[in-house]
Amino acid sequence: MTSSTELRVRALQLIRQYQASPTQHNADALERFEQTSTHAKDALDWAWFQLQAISEESGYAYQGRALQSDMEPKSQQRKSSRWLTFLTVITCTCAVVAWQLPKYLEAAEYAKEVTPPPFFEKSSYETERQHKEIRLDDGSILWLDWNTKADVIYTDTSRKVLLHKGRAALKVFSHGSRPFTVKSGTTTTEVSGAEFIMHRHNRHKVHIKALQGSVNVSNATSTLALKTFEEVTVADDLPFASKRIDTSINTSWRQGQLVMRDLTVIEAIELLRPYTSFEVDAIRLANVDGRVSATYALYNADYALQTIIIEHNLYVQQDGWNLRIRPPIPERPTI
Repeated sequence: MTSSTELRVRALQLIRQYQASPTQHNADALERFEQTSTHAKDALDWAWFQLQAISEESGYAYQGRALQSDMEPKSQQRKSSRWLTFLTVITCTCAVVAWQLPKYLEAAEYAKEVTPPPFFEKSSYETERQHKEIRLDDGSILWLDWNTKADVIYTDTSRKVLLHKGRAALKVFSHGSRPFTVKSGTTTTEVSGAEFIMHRHNRHKVHIKALQGSVNVSNATSTLALKTFEEVTVADDLPFASKRIDTSINTSWRQGQLVMRDLTVIEAIELLRPYTSFEVDAIRLANVDGRVSATYALYNADYALQTIIIEHNLYVQQDGWNLRIRPPIPERPTI
């Protein structure tokens, strides 16, 4: 076994040989010597240290360090390069995290403090001399008659229609736990899945007709469950009762027709009111004799109104587009 002294002597010889002639052959000899054993590597480090000390004393420290750097084994240089790259990546990553971390923390705190608002959607619709069909988000269908105004309000927990004037037909599909309500004045209807018509004649009177399914109707004093082919008229907060209906009459307006079957004069005029060009005042016609049975197109509503006035000899006062229709003036008795 070679002693440590012999290894140091050999290391000094190889280094001096390389300093005298820095060829690739002498560099490879140094690398082979270093790889023979741990003791050889220690001896080579010792030799470099001794030569560096001698060089510093002689004023050649920079040259000695340069020679040592040139003679580092290539594998050691590659390891140093990899470590340098790794440290550079770690440093850059830490810098980015330190820069962005306050923003992330601020966003997290904001998310804890702020609750997203609940879903709320409101749409308003109004017709004049036309129909309108609206398909709602849940698949339900809303038909608006002439001269009708309504708001549709959808939230996470409810579906609601506010009927301000006119007539609306609704085909409602069930949607989990969200009820469907239609409110007009003080009258409220609620369904889960049904088809029905709601007609607001004026601020005191609302008419509801169930075409399919069950429709719950309520006001401040009464509650009633309408069954298929039943209707009810609700006047203010008075009690009400249901009766059977003729569906062929009550759905004809969606096909552009008005079907009248044995109606009183005031019922016929009230049916025509949304489709005429006039503002009609006919509140005194409740006791007028005679019945009306006819079918008219919606766009001929003015003609239909004129026909009813003539046939029943009604008294009319006109002021522009306002009509005041009164019972016939009784003839004076002859003497």
